[in-house]
Amino acid sequence: MNMKRTVKGGKKWLLVFALIAGIGVSCKKKTNDNSQNTNATVQVVSRDVKIELSGNYSGKINVVYTNMDGVTTAQTGVSLPWSISYTAKPDVSSIAVGGSTSSTSNVGVQGQTLTAKIIVGGEEKKSTTVYSDANGYIQLGSLVYLF
Repeated sequence: MNMKRTVKGGKKWLLVFALIAGIGVSCKKKTNDNSQNTNATVQVVSRDVKIELSGNYSGKINVVYTNMDGVTTAQTGVSLPWSISYTAKPDVSSIAVGGSTSSTSNVGVQGQTLTAKIIVGGEEKKSTTVYSDANGYIQLGSLVYLF
């Protein structure tokens, strides 16, 4: 008998829940397709990009980076500090930068630093610091930011 009461009681609670849920759904405010939802939050992601290379590395660097069109671009024989700023196009999904010593005649000194930063909308999104090796060579792997 207790089982019948539990089942009946369970059915009653299920029915009550269904009614409350139905009332909640039917009481929602309906809007026309042409109306604006003022409660909607739209997150706008800045496309303003700045790539910076800084540090005390005295050698020359070949820099490879993603430009505003999303195309890989290279600049050779760059000295620190170096930077480039642009507004990435809407279809660009990522920004990357990398670099290394440009030639055997343009090396730095062991232990010198190179810091790379990707700044988007004025906010630093990615950064790394690398050090030159015993021969004065430096290698910056790819630093990547995804929009």
